[in-house]
Amino acid sequence: MFNIGIPEMALIFVVALIVLGPEKLPEIAKALGRAYNEFTRSMRDVRQNFDNVTAEFEKETRIVRDPVRAVGKNIEDSIMTELNRENLPPSDPKTADSSKTT
Repeated sequence: MFNIGIPEMALIFVVALIVLGPEKLPEIAKALGRAYNEFTRSMRDVRQNFDNVTAEFEKETRIVRDPVRAVGKNIEDSIMTELNRENLPPSDPKTADSSKTT
């Protein structure tokens, strides 16, 4: 993003040393390090919360989807039972199309 190399970092360090002084530079570097650690910890927590919400959503989706599939299977089984009871062959789109062409 910034494409900063070693010479640029050295220049930034020298300017910071001149502007802030040798007494305050370690304190500021330590504060920046703590802020960075807190930021990464917060981002890790946000990512973990996002993953938890996503997993919960997928679980809820499965809970809703599975009964719908079960109902569809029950309807299909009921239709097949009725067809078998009446001794009618099940309608198959492939066989219906082939009987029309012959």
